[in-house]
Amino acid sequence: MKKANPLTAIVSSAVFIISGVASAYLFHENGGQVEVGMNQVLPGLLFVFTCVCTFLIMGIKLDVGKVLMFSLLEYLTYLIVFFITLYTSVLGIVIGIILCGVGALVTFTLTDRFIKKIAYVPRSVFLLGGLGFLINLALLLESVSAAIKPLYEIQGSVYSSFTPAILFWQVIVGIKFSFTLAKHTHH
Repeated sequence: MKKANPLTAIVSSAVFIISGVASAYLFHENGGQVEVGMNQVLPGLLFVFTCVCTFLIMGIKLDVGKVLMFSLLEYLTYLIVFFITLYTSVLGIVIGIILCGVGALVTFTLTDRFIKKIAYVPRSVFLLGGLGFLINLALLLESVSAAIKPLYEIQGSVYSSFTPAILFWQVIVGIKFSFTLAKHTHH
């Protein structure tokens, strides 16, 4: 049996980091209002695109119909998670952690179902997804947010506080996703 190439996981992880930073930047720069606009659309599209790029980096043979189904369901999941979290007000704190965990789990499940069979621990994936939002909550604490204010002006509104959540979720889930796929892809 051939061994997995760790370089593909590292390259893919770097692409997810770039995607996370770009998503957070686009969200923050185009944000500021709660109306539906490109600032909500772009991070999800960028994450789905990055997932597909990861499949290509890993050398996974792709079926166009299955990639389209994966992409559609992944993007719908993003929109559902984002808007439910956004519009649940104070409950969004707890709901955001849970839904971000579910979102991560959906990413792995859809990949397993439509793209490539992978073995993963659902509880670990769920916890890592929730961690991205939990880090966001920690950043909202007054003492922490004062230290990073030059990076993100997160105290302006609940809406702008999504910027770090998008960044950390995409980076954490993306790196886990990259290394999980690499274990199941041999070169």
